[in-house]
Amino acid sequence: MHAFFDQLARVRDNWIAKNAYYYWELTKLHRLLIPEGKKVLEIGCGTGDLLAGLKPKVGVGIDFSYEMTKAATVKYPKLKFQLMDAHRLEFKETFDYVILSNLVGYTEDIWQVFRQLRSVCHIRTRIVITNYNYLWQPLLTLAEKLHLKMPDRIQNWLPQEFIAHFLYLNGYFLSSSSPISTFVYGRM
Repeated sequence: MHAFFDQLARVRDNWIAKNAYYYWELTKLHRLLIPEGKKVLEIGCGTGDLLAGLKPKVGVGIDFSYEMTKAATVKYPKLKFQLMDAHRLEFKETFDYVILSNLVGYTEDIWQVFRQLRSVCHIRTRIVITNYNYLWQPLLTLAEKLHLKMPDRIQNWLPQEFIAHFLYLNGYFLSSSSPISTFVYGRM
């Protein structure tokens, strides 16, 4: 899978430009949840556009694709991008917000990823997850065949309720302060 994303890194920005409305709306959604000037970690950052669009005080993006992190570093030199796997987080710091945008479906072991998240969370950290919805699969497949959508790999699909339960079992709870589902790490 690393090779697929390394190859995709060369054309990802072209696809983002071609589907600018979707990516703008994704950034707008995250801006509703994440105020400017916070310490933000994006796991699966791609070429860094979402993280940069949030205008964090401290912005760190990780991706398991070397080419993605290389492209992100060139585009956004004021942010920090690292080659790192979500299954093995290697940080000695915590963040105010952790983003997993369209990442859950690519993970091999979502339980392990959620366990790792605890190492980057403090008591008020918010976890923001956007996820692939399988109901869109027929339309997305057609769009991909018509070259209207970026090529993709088949993803694991977990319903929102399963993701919420996995987070709960790992010590997170649903934040009631947001109209959109966000999770907070805390002691229950």
